[in-house]
Amino acid sequence: MTGEPETLTPPWAYYRRTGLSEMRPYVPGEDLTGISVSQPDLERMTIDAAQGRNPGGYIARNPNNHNDQWYVAQAYFDENLTPATTPHRDATRLETAANHYFAAYDALTNPNNSTNVIDRLIAYTDARDALRATLTNASGDMT
Repeated sequence: MTGEPETLTPPWAYYRRTGLSEMRPYVPGEDLTGISVSQPDLERMTIDAAQGRNPGGYIARNPNNHNDQWYVAQAYFDENLTPATTPHRDATRLETAANHYFAAYDALTNPNNSTNVIDRLIAYTDARDALRATLTNASGDMT
């Protein structure tokens, strides 16, 4: 979509994607059994194949049901999607590092904690540094 989006007639509305999409490139001539393909896309793929052209595109799948798959046309992909630069596993690492950081902070600031304050401060500093390193690796820079 370029410029201002068109005004939609209810019940149609715009929605923004909030998560990652699991996709792989379409392989020309592959068996599409079990993969949803719209009629216009199927017709274009047939014409492209007859003319020896690769239609491009991707096969997407539902991350909660890998049997739920559909074809995404190259033009739609190019206009609406980009490869994710931060893999999901980085988000998991970030969450783990943040949990360790907050647990160390809670232990450091808890007046009822009987652990030596120096040990608590070292644990907090280590957790802070690990969180900073995880953030730097996930984003490429520290802001």
